[in-house]
Amino acid sequence: MKLASLLERRIGIKYYWDDQPGTKGILKKYPEDFVVQELITKELVAPLDPLEKIELPGRPGLFVHAIIRKRLVDHFTMERAVEKYFKIGNKDIGLAGIKDTVAVTSQRISLWLPNKPLPKEPIELLGGIITIFGWQRKIDQVYIGDLLGNRFKITVRDPETIPENLLDRLSTPKPNYYGIQRFGEKRPISHLVGLALIKGNYEEAVRIFIGDTTGTEEEEIKKIREMYLNGTASPREIADLLPNKRILEKKVLYFLDNHPNDFLGALKQLPERLLHLQVYAFQSFIFNQYLSIRMENDPFKPIPGETRGEETGMVLAPIPGGKKNIHGEARKIYQEILSQYGLDIKDINPPPETKIFIRRIFRDLFLIPRKSHVSFSDDKNYYVIRFDLRKGQYATSVLREIMKSEYVI
Repeated sequence: MKLASLLERRIGIKYYWDDQPGTKGILKKYPEDFVVQELITKELVAPLDPLEKIELPGRPGLFVHAIIRKRLVDHFTMERAVEKYFKIGNKDIGLAGIKDTVAVTSQRISLWLPNKPLPKEPIELLGGIITIFGWQRKIDQVYIGDLLGNRFKITVRDPETIPENLLDRLSTPKPNYYGIQRFGEKRPISHLVGLALIKGNYEEAVRIFIGDTTGTEEEEIKKIREMYLNGTASPREIADLLPNKRILEKKVLYFLDNHPNDFLGALKQLPERLLHLQVYAFQSFIFNQYLSIRMENDPFKPIPGETRGEETGMVLAPIPGGKKNIHGEARKIYQEILSQYGLDIKDINPPPETKIFIRRIFRDLFLIPRKSHVSFSDDKNYYVIRFDLRKGQYATSVLREIMKSEYVI
């Protein structure tokens, strides 16, 4: 098997599954090149057009449900814009998942607005890059995981080649790696912050969150981060130097300026959902390594500790977390991985004071894109692929096998 890029290996992705040459090309040249629509149910896809009529699932109630469409904006900026407009807290917002930033995405949202009239027209935020529409009242909040999957329409520009068997290649099983979005597109460090949280080393977690200079950020930002690492400026001075879009780092730094040794308190300035994601990212990191090892020895046949998914037929592997045990050869593989980080398989639980609770989960080793379709321009300057994935599966896991580019996000 061909080795993955150096960047992918940093997040535990070691191999490509097939040895066929990639198309190469440019991904996400424009946000419209990467369109993601949430599959709410088998029959219901989150629309992109505010004029499209839609009936969302659920009985009538006090929560407001709607569709939120965004373009070229990250998840947490979107949440802050919604909080500010409706004057609500983060816990009053419910979403089934986090969508891509450099993209056009559409998904269901729930808002706790029991005493406010139901909006009748679409509402635009941040100059129109966010639109909320299709207002309805439902009985339940939307929680993480309340979706069937996602539908993708992706344009790859300037490919070196477009193979005749592109549709066949698109439709075959792919390693179900956690994509780089799970770890941070420009600075894939979430798993490192998560490891520090699990170990209770909150100062180290802050040091990585604020000071890590790896990745593809602008050189000016890297220099500011180095100032934190070198201690050449106060937290407040560093916060003031960071651009306004770095609001999360600013919150942590301003807190530290007033509470110099309270590193856990500083981390708790982050949205609760984001703090939990750091630990989940470490789970994803060790799964990626586990999958890389399993790819070396018949990953379509379960080993002791694994099972087979009823819906997909793929091998289903556990990921450590919580109190439930892992057995057999699967446990041995994870123990060898975790020992590299000074952890035992029983240690994948952050200290109680973090109030972060995780659990053992299962994940398919391989995914199969559904409803696949391929088209391309007459001059073959670009091609468009469409496919559906189950929840928790990443389009980049499909694209990396098709494109074989150094950097697929």
